[in-house]
Amino acid sequence: MSIIALAHGEWRATISTTGAWLETLTQQHRPVLSPKQSFTLPDGSTKVRGGCHVCLPNFGPGGSSGLTQHGFGRELTWQVAQKSPDLVELGLAVTNGTYKGLNATLRYALDDNGLQVTMSIQNNSDDNLGISPGLHPYFTHGGTEAQIDNKKYPMDSLQEALFIDYVPSTIATTAGTFAISSKGLPQWVLWTDRLADYVCLEPSYAGFGFENGGEAILQLQPGHAWRGSLMIHATIINH
Repeated sequence: MSIIALAHGEWRATISTTGAWLETLTQQHRPVLSPKQSFTLPDGSTKVRGGCHVCLPNFGPGGSSGLTQHGFGRELTWQVAQKSPDLVELGLAVTNGTYKGLNATLRYALDDNGLQVTMSIQNNSDDNLGISPGLHPYFTHGGTEAQIDNKKYPMDSLQEALFIDYVPSTIATTAGTFAISSKGLPQWVLWTDRLADYVCLEPSYAGFGFENGGEAILQLQPGHAWRGSLMIHATIINH
């Protein structure tokens, strides 16, 4: 495992090659995203939370596919394909199993405004590959309510995933108010388990698309590609 550091202006980020996991994101040294960390639960199990990880090839439960929650992309080692002071692109080539022939890239880029994450998936196999990907950012937030645009949601009500029925444009947190947008990932989900001060506002291709027989997932044909992205830009920093 190696950690890649990015910097641009007042923005900083670190990315691990394990899972291509964005472990930290700060602006003016303030944590925009809650840093990646491990928690031990009362039953002795552990949970890894924080930063932003990919959900590949599935967001949420795997349904009848046998895939684990949020898929395997966040668990595998990715290779650095491109690197500059404010940009890194990592690649993953699946060489065995049901998803043999799936090639994915994750590109993290900082600019004056903030962060853009771009995910690309290419099907280099001879068969359709069912995908319903997403991204899972943990926004730093210590309040009792999450505010998305002009709507407020009690944090205690979000321990079951809440599917947002509109396209959100801002999230107000205790770190600041941030503009958010996505392409190719239209279904947003709001969630927290309150293990630490964070709330997750997550863009996905089709939510829990692998459930109910997988009717909502994308059947990516051989030789075809898909791309989606997430943008997090600062509007107001809280002091």
